Amino acid sequence: MSEKVSVPLTWTKKAPPAHDYDAESLWAKGFGGNYQAVKDGTLWMAHDPFIYQSHKDRAAAQAAAQQDFDERLNALLEGRSA
Repeated sequence: MSEKVSVPLTWTKKAPPAHDYDAESLWAKGFGGNYQAVKDGTLWMAHDPFIYQSHKDRAAAQAAAQQDFDERLNALLEGRSA
């Protein structure tokens, strides 16, 4: 088994093109789209904009996004789908 890779997501307040600005959201580029971490702990997933998760706060949502991103990155590097 190969060593796992982690690349930190870069979070920004600037909404990506085709998204409305939301003062309570932070955005990060992921595979297939953008993660959106809302102040209330809602995390909209990058790979499917209709899927979201609820977390206790934005920090927990960002941690979940990072975990999802790392899992997808490592699956890609290993040649399998996440």
